[in-house]
Amino acid sequence: MDRISFSNTLKCQRESLNISKYKVSKDTGLTSLQINRIEDAVNSYSMGNIFKYLKAIGCNLQLVNNCNTDVLDCVEKFGSWVTKRRDSDMSMYSLAKQIGSNVVTITKIETARSTVGVDLFLKIVDAFGYKIKIESV
Repeated sequence: MDRISFSNTLKCQRESLNISKYKVSKDTGLTSLQINRIEDAVNSYSMGNIFKYLKAIGCNLQLVNNCNTDVLDCVEKFGSWVTKRRDSDMSMYSLAKQIGSNVVTITKIETARSTVGVDLFLKIVDAFGYKIKIESV
């Protein structure tokens, strides 16, 4: 999934629930510019803002593959989820190389010392072979 598809999924979910951008802004503390940036996908944005957005519309983010469904509701849980690479014998180096990043970035994500952007998030999810679903709680 790319950023545009991800953003369209978020926007469609919000609209299907009849929730206004104003309400999302009020509930999250995000500005209308930040919400437009998320929904229009012109530029990258922080996954921290996505989790606020999802909470405001009453949804969660699910990472799904053939065997597992993992529900994420904050960036810190994503860092813990990335450590699953150890279970599949994937090294930090091989993950970093696969997503076009570096080992330091992977370390910071796993220890929740880095703000994860949407593009990097999507690359990591894809590298693990998972699909993203947005579901109402």
